[in-house]
Amino acid sequence: MINMRLFVLFLFLGGMPYLSYGQPPSFLYHRDYLSLLEKTRHPDDSLSYERVLKRFVANDTTLTDYEVLALMIGFSGTAEYKPYNNTIENMIGNAMKDMKFQEAFALASGLIDTQPLNLKGLMSLQTAASSTGDEEKARYHGYQIKRIFNAMQFSGDGLTPETAIFALGPNDGVDFIRHHIGTGIETMGSGRNRYKDFLEILGAKFRNGESRTYYFVIEHAFLKKQGKRSGKKNQPKK
Repeated sequence: MINMRLFVLFLFLGGMPYLSYGQPPSFLYHRDYLSLLEKTRHPDDSLSYERVLKRFVANDTTLTDYEVLALMIGFSGTAEYKPYNNTIENMIGNAMKDMKFQEAFALASGLIDTQPLNLKGLMSLQTAASSTGDEEKARYHGYQIKRIFNAMQFSGDGLTPETAIFALGPNDGVDFIRHHIGTGIETMGSGRNRYKDFLEILGAKFRNGESRTYYFVIEHAFLKKQGKRSGKKNQPKK
């Protein structure tokens, strides 16, 4: 059983609604993804991937959700971004199930060395650290998880296909609903919006009986799987 204090800590760090102030008012994937990706590739730009990554790793509290979102977009354009290669993630999951927390921590640490925004890796590091009594390390990784979830929330409300939430991996939407919104998954599917962007479509079930559909845009992950690069702005269907 996972320690209850970990569950409480996780809700505190990532499960509460979050409002963003002093940031650009909106992000639309079909409009902004490519231009932000281009900015992250320039070392002199304030959104340079390497520059923002250093701040993220240092848990710089002055980072805005917009900057973290740009960081996530920048990572999606790197060679290390492998959204459908789950071998190490599965090994981590098996170690966690067997309560081999030291093994899970070592595996997750190696994964984060090359994929610093991998949610599964960060969440496993937090859980393993807390389970072995290293609360400082658990808080460190918990804050990084919180920043990624907040950036995802900033990217869109997820209530329509055109205002889908940006997600790096095909399973990140599940973690967002379970651990950030704090509710369960009822249905899972996929589709495309009017801009032909590939979506993960998840049905959430709330305790009051309400059901709600959330859309997560993972076009970049889909293209990576096919060995393609994001290079064109899709036109909406008439």
